[in-house]
Amino acid sequence: MALAESCSRAPTASLKSILDAVPDYHWTIEDLFTDENRIAARLQDTATPVKPFLGQQPTGASLNIMEYGSYRAEKGQFVEMWFLMDSATAAAQLQAGAVATAPA
Repeated sequence: MALAESCSRAPTASLKSILDAVPDYHWTIEDLFTDENRIAARLQDTATPVKPFLGQQPTGASLNIMEYGSYRAEKGQFVEMWFLMDSATAAAQLQAGAVATAPA
């Protein structure tokens, strides 16, 4: 199961809520494509939640998943953001307490 989300109203607020639950969330850019004011990226995500995240209580376990993001910017600011990530794998990693390598 994948989590797909559109954050067209407040992309910055969405990112802040993620970083509140997971302050060490790290996105490694694997692929990056741009076209005028649009950006698309394939990202490798690693994180260790300190607050509830993806329906899981924090246990000290980390996640390692692939994410796909699409962004639109205006005047140097993100105004729209969409992402797709494997939330089922992330939740399983957080439950299991072990990080499995995400598929490339």
